Order: sequence, then C-alpha cells, then structure tokens
Amino acid sequence: MSEFELVYLFDESAALLGAQMDTFLTILFAVVAAAYLVADKLTKTMVYVAIGLFTEATALVGFAMYRTSHDLVNLAGEIRSLGQTNDSALAFHTLANEPALIMASVPWLFMGLLAVSYGAVLLLFFHVRARGKLVST
Repeated sequence: MSEFELVYLFDESAALLGAQMDTFLTILFAVVAAAYLVADKLTKTMVYVAIGLFTEATALVGFAMYRTSHDLVNLAGEIRSLGQTNDSALAFHTLANEPALIMASVPWLFMGLLAVSYGAVLLLFFHVRARGKLVST
C-alpha cells in the first residue's frame, strides 16, 4: 500500500468514525426527546420496548465505532512506522511523531463516552418517568 493510500484510508476511517458518532448522537437525542415527551405516559411493556431498541441501537453503533477506532489505531501505527524512515514523505504527518499511547486510547475514549451517555439517558428516562415532566407546562 502506498503512503498516499495509507493516509487516505486513515482520513476515510476518521470520517466514518465521525459519521458513526453523529448517528449515535442522533439516536441519543431522539431518546432524550422521547423521554421528555412521553416517558411518564408509557406502559411497562412500551418502556421495555423503548429501552430495548435504544440498547440495541447503542450496541450496534458502539460495535461499529469500536471496530473503526481500532482500524484507526492500526493505520496510525503503520503511518508512524513508515513516517520514521528517512525516505518517507509521511514525516510531516502528525501521526509520524505522536506517541503510540495517545492513539491507542481512542477506542477506549469512544467506548467510555458511549457508556456514560447511555447511562445518563437511562437515568433521565427513568427520572422523568418517576416524576412526570421536568418542566411543567
């Protein structure tokens, strides 16, 4: 694989990770809006369905984000190893001189963000359900 293809693949993978994050945030805020609007009116069965669908969507997007972020880590390692050779055109790239630990933490940062967001939305959902709407109308 040429250096250009490697950097292009890294850029495309980073864009894919961004799109996956956008998808998760869309799902997240849809559940926040649903929690505010109807959580206190749902039957137990519908609560199980709503939380089940949210959990499934979070898991699917989370697995995709985890795979993509691991691909980014591996591509960054390749860029780093090629960029440190004398005849490489990748020496200019930030990843050529970045410590491996920084890039290796990316999958765990995304998974941590996903887990905290998931938990916060569930807390909001059940808080609204227990107390009625947060803002009285």
